[in-house]
Amino acid sequence: MKNNVGEPFGPYVLTRTLGEGAYGKVKLGIHRDSGEEVAVKLISKGVGSSKLADIEREVGVLKSIQHSSIIKLLDVVDTNEYIGIVLEYIPGGELYNYVDKKHHLEEVEACRIFKQLIQGVDYLHTMKIVHRDLKLENLLLDAAQNLVITDFGFAIKFDDSDRIGSPCGTPYYLAPELILQEGPYAGRAADIWSCGIILYIMLVGAYPFDSNQKIDGIDGLRALYAHISATTLTFPEHLSSEAEDLLKKLLIVNPTDRCNMETIKSHRWLTKFDLNDEVPAIDNSSVNGIGKSSEALCSIPPIQKRPTIRITTGSNWITVPNRKRRYNETDNYNDDSTIADLRKRVKVLESYIAKRKRWENVKTTVVGMIAGALGYGISALIFTCH
Repeated sequence: MKNNVGEPFGPYVLTRTLGEGAYGKVKLGIHRDSGEEVAVKLISKGVGSSKLADIEREVGVLKSIQHSSIIKLLDVVDTNEYIGIVLEYIPGGELYNYVDKKHHLEEVEACRIFKQLIQGVDYLHTMKIVHRDLKLENLLLDAAQNLVITDFGFAIKFDDSDRIGSPCGTPYYLAPELILQEGPYAGRAADIWSCGIILYIMLVGAYPFDSNQKIDGIDGLRALYAHISATTLTFPEHLSSEAEDLLKKLLIVNPTDRCNMETIKSHRWLTKFDLNDEVPAIDNSSVNGIGKSSEALCSIPPIQKRPTIRITTGSNWITVPNRKRRYNETDNYNDDSTIADLRKRVKVLESYIAKRKRWENVKTTVVGMIAGALGYGISALIFTCH
């Protein structure tokens, strides 16, 4: 589909591009009968049978879950050239852009967003699903600034052993054991590590493990995570002791010592703030399933605000029902597109760190100039007096 703008796609008209995933673009779609805006994830059928099996798994996971902090699957459109996964449209954009614009979040705001993240991830884990690619780019904000987890391309169901075979995810968010250890790993513990990275970036505005290590294939990843394993977390002065304590528990390198969901939910930092969000009434009668046509959307009422998560004394963790390319061990690292994307992500992070360092250098230079000017003025004054 060379130009999707204004082009029909099943019962939808595709307009602007919202983003790009591992297998194709995500377009804003408008249902031709109801006028509802949706997000359409387009996957070319030419990606190969193994990739199409991944798409089928993603759809299966989305069909099985329903939570206010998780993106909702509305429809699947199957054409001769494309498969379109139709999701609800979340207008607020990525949490990454929101944090980048503000540099970092105040603790009360970060706590509210993090609680919603943990509620969503906890729900997934109770459904025996691990996301495996939790990052700021895969967290959206709705019109009411509530968090929505999206992009389930790597999500997978696990059995009672909670052991996952092949590592995957995004560099800098991967748990160290995925790269440094051989064999299956604990999927839930890996998700929790990613939540820790997300919280640190929200509170500090930077990645927690400063490294100049270049990522170039699996060897680069191993070198990066060896560095992470040997690095002690540091925190800025503005961070509270409660926030530091939670981050230290989330970002423990050894997965067997890393905190679990119960520890997170009962941590004093998450009960520190008075967050009294109201939960609106929820209508479960519409869009309760998925079809191969537009029927699922025809009876959708006008878009309402997504339900917020109510935080109540004694019950902080109620579940409200309803409501770009990543590393995969099976990837061929001779694939230029894979390495190029890994380098692109490193370049973005390095650019952000360089920008912060330039600002620090500017501050240092200005302070030095002021101090020099004052020193010169005082010397001149003394000389004049003599």
